[in-house]
Amino acid sequence: MKFFRLAKESVKFVLLTIFFAVIISLTVTAQESFKENFYDRTLRLTYSIFGDSTSCKANFNGWSIIDGWSGKKKALDICHKESDMMVLITDKATKRIIYRNSYSSLFCEWQTMCFNLSSGEFKEGVMIPFPKHPSIVSVIRNYKSGLKQTLLDLEIDLEKLSDIPSVNKRYPVESLQRAKTSRSIDIVFLPEGYTAKEMDKFLEAAQKMATQLFEYEPFSNYKRCFNINAVLAPSPESGIDIPSENIERKTLMDFSYDTFGIERYIGTSNYWSVSELASNTSWSYAIILVNSEKYGGGGIYNFYSVFPGGNSQILELFVHEFGHAFAALDDEYEEPGNALVPLGESNRDCIMKTLSTHYYCGECKKKVESVIKRR
Repeated sequence: MKFFRLAKESVKFVLLTIFFAVIISLTVTAQESFKENFYDRTLRLTYSIFGDSTSCKANFNGWSIIDGWSGKKKALDICHKESDMMVLITDKATKRIIYRNSYSSLFCEWQTMCFNLSSGEFKEGVMIPFPKHPSIVSVIRNYKSGLKQTLLDLEIDLEKLSDIPSVNKRYPVESLQRAKTSRSIDIVFLPEGYTAKEMDKFLEAAQKMATQLFEYEPFSNYKRCFNINAVLAPSPESGIDIPSENIERKTLMDFSYDTFGIERYIGTSNYWSVSELASNTSWSYAIILVNSEKYGGGGIYNFYSVFPGGNSQILELFVHEFGHAFAALDDEYEEPGNALVPLGESNRDCIMKTLSTHYYCGECKKKVESVIKRR
């Protein structure tokens, strides 16, 4: 019996050794894959996009280069969730896809709402790691029907890109939390409609929201993985546009209430300015605080989240909307007449269903954790 127990323990030890060896091997392989194909730099691709409810076109605007890369370095060719837009990087020599990511945008929501062409063009873009070898970047529109429409196929000319200087960082940055790991997830808070005299007001609101996020599992379990910064960029005027109240303000990113005729929905068709402002620091997720007390907000997957910094009831909504932007969590409630909310109410209690429920359900926790672990 004693021999049997020793043999059993030996087998267990061997299995554990193999398990950890595989994990280490996969991690090293992922790191090697990134280092083999990419520099630790970021390419920002900007384009304008326009169309109707069933089709669209995109015009290339330009490239920008940002020092450092804050995106994923593991499972580079796998999407957490295939959303409305996809970006692919294909190695030109081997024809192999070396990077794939998915995101949504305000234009995609506009298409879902079936608006006509009178809304004009949307200035949008996407961040990708900087390839070491000649590559092709493709931007693809995914439709719910299954149709995939390639909007842009751009050849990366490394020689020409070498002449582009890195983005100039114009504004000071305040650290709200530092990660305790080198493979961090970088969140940046951006001020919209806060004047130079109101930066303390912006920072106070940003700190409250950062603190609130880590009161929720699973974010609380991975707090050490997050870097959180705030860019101190003043707007010319205080407040933002509220068309239904005939209020107009000059701001940095052109955010407005009443997006798509929904009073509480805050959005901007000028994503170029969002990514430009965010690039004053390392970032993967941009959270915009607008200088207003009026209830509202919004969250778009891998695009941005936006909230009124002066509303005392916004903290739970922030956790809800950030779930959309960070992990593509679905709304779990019904809202007849709003095409942005999927039909089919969930039976689970979750903050994605009811803001008074102060936790994510088990399914949402798993989705959030899967994004964190893929860093």
